[in-house]
Amino acid sequence: LSWRIGGPVFALLLVHLFITGQRGGILALAGASVLIVSVVLLRKYLRRPLAGVITAFIVTGLLGVLGAGGGMAISKWRTGTLYPLDPSILIRYQSYVSAVDMALDKPLLGYGPAVYGIAYPTYWTTFEQEWFAQKLRMNEHVHNDLLEVAIDAGIPAASLYFVILLLGIINGLFLAYTARDKERRWLGYTFSAFFMAFFIDGLFGFNLRVPVSAALFGIMLGLLEGIWHAGRPAYRPDTSLKSAQGALAAALVVNVLLASLVFGSQVQLYQGMRAQSRLAFAEARDHYASGRRLAPWDMTF
Repeated sequence: LSWRIGGPVFALLLVHLFITGQRGGILALAGASVLIVSVVLLRKYLRRPLAGVITAFIVTGLLGVLGAGGGMAISKWRTGTLYPLDPSILIRYQSYVSAVDMALDKPLLGYGPAVYGIAYPTYWTTFEQEWFAQKLRMNEHVHNDLLEVAIDAGIPAASLYFVILLLGIINGLFLAYTARDKERRWLGYTFSAFFMAFFIDGLFGFNLRVPVSAALFGIMLGLLEGIWHAGRPAYRPDTSLKSAQGALAAALVVNVLLASLVFGSQVQLYQGMRAQSRLAFAEARDHYASGRRLAPWDMTF
């Protein structure tokens, strides 16, 4: 998109994030924008891609530190504290403490997928115990992708996920630096901005758990790899690997089917909760029974 279209759309998106209170999204877009602007400016003076990419990361990090420091100074001036203390943020602080304790207890293999909601209460801080007792609620996610991956599959898996994000940013920047035509250069900027925003927003949310953002993440990874390797000879696996690839493909299909059943069960769950709020108990029971049949292993039912 040209800046005549993309500029107003970007501004509208920022206004939307501000009104809806999506503070992590604003930080993500700000960090991605600083990175891209840094590379665009540095590209005129640093011709070596490696030097330009490293300098862009340093500039973005320094500006991030300065921005955080400025935000803390403003918070101190307005409220008397260096960081916000509203309840929604306080419980987030506490949940990060509990999540770190969980990850350190089982650092190599983690607890397994979707076990966080079951095992998390035993790690509650005193603040969380009081908060959840009053609200009668529980956290379903850590609100931090790296910590949640560490809890699910261990710290090595979280490190691998971080490396994937980092490689996505770096490869996008190198594509922008080395591309001769304008279209590929802006495509490189798009890749690096996407993965940078995904990383920053993932520090405050659970993008990998949301089907739309997780699907975009996979699509962008595939596009970047395809564009980066364009023109090279196609990979042709040996015959001995075909059976393994077939088994992996079958496992992926089964995984999609199981995930679809879980999604269908969750739809039934929320329809049942909506019916229950209207005091339509018979209808709610029907929805709950349908959801339980789809995913009998779900402790919610």
